[in-house]
Amino acid sequence: MKVFNKIKNFNKLTWAPIAYAILLLVLLVFGIYLNLLFIQGSFKDIWTVMTNWNDIPVSLVPIRISLWNLFATLIAGIGLSIGAIAAQSLTRNPLAEGSTLGLVQASIFGILFIVSFGFTGFLMKYTFAIIAGLIGALLIVVVIFFTKSKTSSNKIILAGLAIGIIFKTLSFIFKIGDKDSEALSYAYVLGGAESISSNPLAVPADYLNDTLLYSSLLIAAGLIITIVNVKGMNLLELGDERAKTLGGKILLTRILSILTLILVIPASVMIIGNLAFLGLFSVHIARWITRSRNYMKVLPLTILISLVIASLGFQMTQHFPEVNSGLWMTFVGAPYLIYVGLKGVK
Repeated sequence: MKVFNKIKNFNKLTWAPIAYAILLLVLLVFGIYLNLLFIQGSFKDIWTVMTNWNDIPVSLVPIRISLWNLFATLIAGIGLSIGAIAAQSLTRNPLAEGSTLGLVQASIFGILFIVSFGFTGFLMKYTFAIIAGLIGALLIVVVIFFTKSKTSSNKIILAGLAIGIIFKTLSFIFKIGDKDSEALSYAYVLGGAESISSNPLAVPADYLNDTLLYSSLLIAAGLIITIVNVKGMNLLELGDERAKTLGGKILLTRILSILTLILVIPASVMIIGNLAFLGLFSVHIARWITRSRNYMKVLPLTILISLVIASLGFQMTQHFPEVNSGLWMTFVGAPYLIYVGLKGVK
C-alpha cells in the first residue's frame, strides 16, 4: 500500500509525465536493442541487411524477415494507438478502439475478398479494405449527421458493433470450404507480424517492402491529421453543446476522426492483424500517467507506451516462438485494463 501511495503522490507532480516519458524512451531504446540482440544473426549481419535491404545473400533472408516483423510491430503499434484515440474521441467512450466501430472486421473482410480473386499487392488489398471500411464509416456518418440527441455517441457505438457483426458474418461465409481463405483469416485474426509475414497469401515475399513502406506512410498521415484535429477532439470531451459554444466544429472533428481511422486501421491490420486492443491498453495507461483527458498530453505518451508494449511482446515471442506476440502484448497490458474495470472507468 505504501508503494501505491508513493506512486499516487508522484503522479500529482507537474513534471511526472515528463519523467515517465523519459523512462519510456529509455525502455523503448533498450527494448529495441534486445530485439536486435536476439535476432538470429550478428550485429554485422543485421547492419548488412539494413543497409542493403534488397540485395542480400539468401542466408540473410531470415534476418530480413525478423527485422520486418520488428519494424511492422512498432509501426502498427503507433497506428493502433492513434486509432484508439480517434475512436474514443469519436464516441466519447473510454473503452473504444478500432474494432469497436467495426473497421478492423471490415478491413479483414476486404482483404479476404480481394485476395480470393488473386490480387496480393498492398494497394489492391488496402483499397478493398478501405472500401469495406467506407461502407461501415458511411453508416457511422449517417448516424452522426441525423442524430441530434445527447445519446448520439451511444448510437455510434451500436452502429459500430452492428458493422463489426455484419463483416464478421460475411468473412465467415466467405471462407467456408476455402482452406486458403480460412488460413488467411486465421493469420489476421490471430494477429502478430510474424503471423502475417509467414503467410504468403497475407504478404507475399515480393510485397513485404512495399507493404511496410505504404503502411508507414498511411499511419504517418493519420498521425498528422490527429495532431491537426486534437483541439477539436478536446472540445468534444466537453459535450456537443459546450463544444459548439466554444467554437468547436463538431461534424468536421468527427469526420477527421473517421478519416484517421480509415487511414491507420487497415494499414495496421495489413502488417500486424487484429491487435487493436494494444491501443486501448496504451491510452488508459497514458491517462493514468497524465491524470488528464487532454489529447495533446495523452497522444505522445500513448504512442510511447504502445511502442514499449509492442517491443516487449515481440521480444517475448523470440524466446517463446510457439506463443504469438499478440498474446504476450495482452499479458502485458491486460492487467491494467482489469484494474481500470475494477476501479471504474473515468
